[in-house]
Amino acid sequence: MSQDRLLQRVARDGLSRPHACRRLALAVLALTLALTGCGRPAATQPPPTNIPAGYVDTAPYKAAPPYTVCFSNASASNSWRLAMVEHVRYEVRRHPEIAVFHETDADDDPARQIGDIANLLAMRCDLLLVSPAKLDELKPSIDQAMGEDVPVILIDRTVAGDNYISYVANNNCTIGRLQAEWLAQELRGAGKIVLLSGVKDSSVAEDRMRCARQVFAQYPKITEIAQGYANWSPVDGKKIMSDWLASYDQIDGIWSDGSQGVGAVNAYLEAGKPVPPITGCDINAFLKQWKQHHLSAMAVTYSARVGVRGVQTALDVLAGRPVPHHIDLPSTIITQDELDQYVRMDLPDGYWSDSDPEVTRLMFPK
Repeated sequence: MSQDRLLQRVARDGLSRPHACRRLALAVLALTLALTGCGRPAATQPPPTNIPAGYVDTAPYKAAPPYTVCFSNASASNSWRLAMVEHVRYEVRRHPEIAVFHETDADDDPARQIGDIANLLAMRCDLLLVSPAKLDELKPSIDQAMGEDVPVILIDRTVAGDNYISYVANNNCTIGRLQAEWLAQELRGAGKIVLLSGVKDSSVAEDRMRCARQVFAQYPKITEIAQGYANWSPVDGKKIMSDWLASYDQIDGIWSDGSQGVGAVNAYLEAGKPVPPITGCDINAFLKQWKQHHLSAMAVTYSARVGVRGVQTALDVLAGRPVPHHIDLPSTIITQDELDQYVRMDLPDGYWSDSDPEVTRLMFPK
């Protein structure tokens, strides 16, 4: 095929500029190999690219600005997800090279998110940010994007397999383990516990619970008597815990991996019962409860800054710079000794302590 015909094919397919360049480069390479013969060594070989271990070579995705960046979000159905989205938007606004930004919200519906991604890909995104609703259902959509030479950055949640450029999150396994280890120690290695998890089949909730159970398995005198998915909702957390209080005479500890723990505490307070040792996260509502009611508690931060880091990683990809395949933002343990450093009695319950101060100012203006 002649080079002119290759150009005609690119024009006919209607590819956007970065994708056209990538396809054209591959086609020209194939034509060159056909003309020179596969069996003959090339006269000169380019020096190998030195990519560090654990990093991804993004040179094939390098493109000149302006960029069209697309974001498919599972939902903004809780206060943490609202904060994460605001961090994404904040970082996008800081970069004029992002000329067009498309964003969708699937309202926690995997089927809707599959359609969202298909629609975004039709808009000729240079890069796709995705926070997937479910671990398995969204994999084909991510595979489709990668197959169309649209690099994918996952934020907060991941999909099955590793067919994406980078996954930006907090280490959820570590979070689950830290919470479980504290609770086991607080109970002195014995007692009946309940597990209050997030969204069923999301990578975040399943990783945290799996790793927490690995810790509890090391304590034969700790018995898990119930587990429920509360969707990181204080309302759902309160309902589930109220049902458990009516069903079980003894609950010695509560492993809660997120903001649903706020509802669990409210269930105990309304029942007039002392709250047993409980784990949680850095949502302000939980930190306030802890301080006001003198709870035996601990929390692990879950940084909303993953939104900022996701956009920064996207720009690195479009600049052709190698990026880590997995990016774990650090988490901080909050105990009684650190509580006053994180709780903000002057801010609303939906504030998350590990947020960018400027985003916090924009979200909660005084």
